[in-house]
Amino acid sequence: MKQIGNDAAKCQGGLEQWKVDLINERVRIWGFTDGLADDAYSQCEYSLRRFVYEPSSGASEATAITGWLDKELVMLRRKERRLQARQQRYAQDKPSTYEMKTELKADVQEAIATLPPFEQRVCELLCQGVPIKCLRAELNCTSNDLADALRAIRFHFIFLGVDEWLLEK
Repeated sequence: MKQIGNDAAKCQGGLEQWKVDLINERVRIWGFTDGLADDAYSQCEYSLRRFVYEPSSGASEATAITGWLDKELVMLRRKERRLQARQQRYAQDKPSTYEMKTELKADVQEAIATLPPFEQRVCELLCQGVPIKCLRAELNCTSNDLADALRAIRFHFIFLGVDEWLLEK
């Protein structure tokens, strides 16, 4: 992973150099390597932009940021392990391509059919290739309504076990 210098840090949103160095150090300590290190750095940098230091907490800013970064890196590791476990489970029972496509289509159709009408419409538009950013205008709904629908669809697919199929593109 590249070390980000002062000029690059300013281009990347103006993070102070000590924060850039701290991110690099924490990513290295947590053992992220190769492409994962770049992803971890990007996630930490993004997260750090949302971080608000509260001096009244009693911790120094560096200590508070270190804790925040470690929390983000723990979540990234957890996410990485879950993805690997899903991929391993999927690889163990991989049926033939024809069976897989036929079963996938039937499973997804069944899952969509059991959704409420609004969520079915969201799925229909997604299947047509409408970007998520355009769904709100197409459905004439609020951002919260769309986020709730997408969350409900995701949990519904997980409940029915269709989410493991969706790893295959």
